[in-house]
Amino acid sequence: MVKQVMKKLDLLALSVMFVVGALLLVMGFFFPCKKVQASTLAASGSCGCQSDPDSVVWTLDDQGTLKLSGSGPTDSYRSPVLQGSDMIFYVPWGEYVSDIKRVVINEGITSLGKCLFERHTSIIEVSIPSTVTEIEDKAFVNCSSLTQVVLPSGLKSLGEAAFYGSALETITIPSGMTTIPKNAFGQCQSLTRAYLPETVTEIGEQAFHKCTSLPWIRLPSSLKVLE
Repeated sequence: MVKQVMKKLDLLALSVMFVVGALLLVMGFFFPCKKVQASTLAASGSCGCQSDPDSVVWTLDDQGTLKLSGSGPTDSYRSPVLQGSDMIFYVPWGEYVSDIKRVVINEGITSLGKCLFERHTSIIEVSIPSTVTEIEDKAFVNCSSLTQVVLPSGLKSLGEAAFYGSALETITIPSGMTTIPKNAFGQCQSLTRAYLPETVTEIGEQAFHKCTSLPWIRLPSSLKVLE
């Protein structure tokens, strides 16, 4: 009697194992596990100021993330130019511009040079650290896919046309900045909100020119010059 019961239990266990195995095979067929691929380095180089180019280095991975690391200011560059049907970029990652989707600027960088990301139309996200105190002229001009950016609290200087023609939806100028320069946010046609601190004393010519989605701006009481 005991042997018969044990035999039945063994058969039942085998049946359960068979069913479970079959289910796992079916699930594996219809719901295959996706491998998480680690990003790999695609290109790298230096982009520090001319007196110390290796003080800032850049790396680009195969997921489209450009990282700047090091200390001090980046170099400044010429605006890209159209030659025939090709856009020629003078930044060191120029041949990869269309692949760059995200920009991560690490702590230690203090200034973003002229035309650094001009016409980088595939960038959708930028991370700027608290150590950045200056964004120079045209640094993000015509970044037409860039919808949001958080300006660091320590930012003191913003260059002309810094975000001209970008897709920014909101912008908050950090407390401590005194001047919003000429064309800084001109042609940002998706901009719906702009918040200015009480430290701003001057707004340059056409700083918010043709921001057609911006219904109003509350001007700070500290404002002395409105061009």
